[in-house]
Amino acid sequence: MANPNRTSLSFAFAFTRLDRIVGELARAKGISVVVAVTLEAPMFDGASITYRIDLSGAGLPATVHLDHQAFTAGNEFFAAVVVPKLDAAIDKLCDT
Repeated sequence: MANPNRTSLSFAFAFTRLDRIVGELARAKGISVVVAVTLEAPMFDGASITYRIDLSGAGLPATVHLDHQAFTAGNEFFAAVVVPKLDAAIDKLCDT
């Protein structure tokens, strides 16, 4: 499970941030990417909420899995942990 810094974002703001960052990473690589977020494992009996982030664009789709804490983490944690995963997934879109 993620260990985010003290600030946590709302789901709506986190989704907007995800969309913005994916757009910036994709533009830097010269491709267009569409983001879809799906609730993959809802919370029950202490299990954490997880999301499947599907990225599609130039080639075959790529997927990143995030728990709720990582998805809504403050900007520093998100930049350090999640952005590299998104960047690697977008690289896979470019490679195919």
